[in-house]
Amino acid sequence: MLLLIINMNVMIGAGIFVYPSIIASYAQSLGFLSFGLVFCIMLPLVLTIAQLAALYPAREGGLYVYSATALGRMAGIITASVYFIAKALSCSIMIRIFVVYLYVIIPALSSMIPVGLMRLMVIIFLFVLNLFGIYFGAYLQAVLIFFKILPIAAVIITGFFKFNFAHLTLFPASFGIFASSLPFAFYPMMGFETCCAIGHIIGDRQRIASTVLVSFFTVTCIYMLFQFFLFGVLGSDLIGSGAPLVSFFNAVFQSLARQEWLLLIGIGAVMISAISAAYGILYANSWYVVVIGREFQGPIGKFNFINRFGIPVWAVLLHALLIVLLLLLTDNIALLGRLSVFGVLLSYLITVVALLRLYKKRDAKLILPFWVALLSFASCAIMGFICIKDLF
Repeated sequence: MLLLIINMNVMIGAGIFVYPSIIASYAQSLGFLSFGLVFCIMLPLVLTIAQLAALYPAREGGLYVYSATALGRMAGIITASVYFIAKALSCSIMIRIFVVYLYVIIPALSSMIPVGLMRLMVIIFLFVLNLFGIYFGAYLQAVLIFFKILPIAAVIITGFFKFNFAHLTLFPASFGIFASSLPFAFYPMMGFETCCAIGHIIGDRQRIASTVLVSFFTVTCIYMLFQFFLFGVLGSDLIGSGAPLVSFFNAVFQSLARQEWLLLIGIGAVMISAISAAYGILYANSWYVVVIGREFQGPIGKFNFINRFGIPVWAVLLHALLIVLLLLLTDNIALLGRLSVFGVLLSYLITVVALLRLYKKRDAKLILPFWVALLSFASCAIMGFICIKDLF
């Protein structure tokens, strides 16, 4: 349960409250199918990660372990480094979103604290929270995930009664345009492998493997329903909406559209999702610094230091500093989202190659059929091609 909470908390980030409008701009009323198609495309990859999690001893930096064991030390370092940067990008997106909405709720802050300084304060706050250990974090995330699920459940339940079937007549102009929605559907679904990075704390490989599968399937179902009812109520008004949740509540409760609490519910849900996902990423992703540090002698090896709460303090600090640098990049969250997805896909691709290599070993205790592992290579290639096409 601990791993499932952490995994789902990382997956259910602010992306699901921000990217539905971008998904709708490409996929129109079929936006909910974007999540379903991503699930089908990425399922072989998810099965591959689950197979590797069950095969290898649970250690920190799971993707590193999988690649390094099958392909060598350098492949492991490249996998861990690319994944580390990609997830740091994702964390920077969460912090950007949190600060933007914080200024919407408290406009006076913009004249007192510059945006850059506020972002730095948020990172420092997350760094301090991360020093108190995984079990403190698990209790915190259990509370936060409740507040994230609550507005999603409200949209699904309320949308069932306010659904307008006339909105389902809007379709994308072509499959090519529809396909451009897939990276934005995949972005909120990333993180199903988070438990692999901290599996050493639990130690049960089978639990890690089942958590990967259960969390990916559960979150996909939630997202499909959420997108379906959002568009079913808002229709084309969802496109271009900077705050889909707020637009939804305003449309459903038109007589209360000016009530401040509606705004607070919508924005509060986004802020809680953003900050809790950033918290989870900062913790789990830092273990990749630890495993890379073990490969080197000298100062970088000091990142292996663990405090009495079981936290790699210097690794978390390095991660936080990298996020500070990434926050200096563009605030175009669509571009940053594509870059994050592309980076994660590259690390997945190396991991897939690692599994394919294992099929040559007769003593490898593999359950997954070879053709499924081969399909996982195609999964990464398809999503990667879409990202490159839209980036360039």
